[in-house]
Amino acid sequence: MQADIAGLNLRKTRFGNRPDFAIGPSIEYTPREKTYGISATLSLPIWNTSKGEIESATAEQRKALADIEKLRQEIAGAVTKSMTRLDVARDQLGLYSPEYLDKLKELVAQAEKSCAERYLPPYLPRRQAHLLRHAR
Repeated sequence: MQADIAGLNLRKTRFGNRPDFAIGPSIEYTPREKTYGISATLSLPIWNTSKGEIESATAEQRKALADIEKLRQEIAGAVTKSMTRLDVARDQLGLYSPEYLDKLKELVAQAEKSCAERYLPPYLPRRQAHLLRHAR
């Protein structure tokens, strides 16, 4: 979006360097007569070439396009890094047999149950149930 805005700004700056045309009615009053006519004007920007403004707008557009390219490269790098991590994790997971992983899950469940029984006071589950009933 910034690149589009910078491109439009560049086009506007370049277009602003072109001559201005104006056509319109003309009325002239004098004490003796009224004159109606059509006038046309052409403004030529002979001394104002707007080179500095055009170069500035061009630089803005190039910067916006470079920012977009940088972001694309960062995203591509992050995707590549994530894919590498995923491949390593899959390789490491393949080192363990499914039976061993099931046994580890059972041990973790037993450890959680043991910690809950040992370190939580017996009244805590009843207290939680009491609070939940009265919270409604």
